[in-house]
Amino acid sequence: MLSKLLLRGRRVLASAASTLLLPLLSPLVAWLVIQQRGAALWGEFVALMLLVYLAAHIAGWGNRDFLLREFARQPAQAVVLWQSLLLTRLPLVALFASGLCFIAATPWQAALLVIWLIALVLDQSFEALVVSRQAFGFAAGTDVLALAAICGGVIVAGAQLSLDLLLALFTLGSVFSVSALSLRFFALVRRIHGHFDMRLLTAAWPFFTLGLTGMLQSRADLYVVALRLPPVIWRSTRSSSAYWLMGRRWQIRCCCPL
Repeated sequence: MLSKLLLRGRRVLASAASTLLLPLLSPLVAWLVIQQRGAALWGEFVALMLLVYLAAHIAGWGNRDFLLREFARQPAQAVVLWQSLLLTRLPLVALFASGLCFIAATPWQAALLVIWLIALVLDQSFEALVVSRQAFGFAAGTDVLALAAICGGVIVAGAQLSLDLLLALFTLGSVFSVSALSLRFFALVRRIHGHFDMRLLTAAWPFFTLGLTGMLQSRADLYVVALRLPPVIWRSTRSSSAYWLMGRRWQIRCCCPL
């Protein structure tokens, strides 16, 4: 009995470390950008980041929590379920990618936003596999390496840092994370066994609405402020609100592993 409790305790600690490490270190990027180029650049970036993350969250469709439940119910069909839900969500990704192309100021920026969105959606898709296979250390190490690369890029760019370069750094960081996770779970995803199944979206709907409600509730004021404030004040507000969002995310993730 004691050994089982210790095993569960180690799993909880590993999950907590994996989910808390990145939110604890993420404010470092914001601080570096503000020190290098000021709050205005970071504010412009956060405006686009919020849209990309909102699109990725909707396209994610509550897949992690839904899949973890289904993995427990149908362990032999885990790979099929994972692939089927991912394939079924691809039209949502294409829809939001088209929207980001209209929002982007330049074709290069549009390409970066679309690649970033795809990488985020794929990265979120691997979360269920990370939890079910208990690959917490690998996922945390990958995220830290990606974050370190972003920080290094910001430092090297210095005064030459621009919005497009910042987008490129974050996009490359997400692509690196997805590539590493793809290699880690290559044996599970190398062959396509899934299929398009709209019933999975219906079944995952409660998990999606629960997550979306919480996300919008925590950021609704930011969207309203973006519509009402003048651009100069708005950019500065974005930079300070980014720290608040990171703090809130850290607070929520403290409870998630438990």
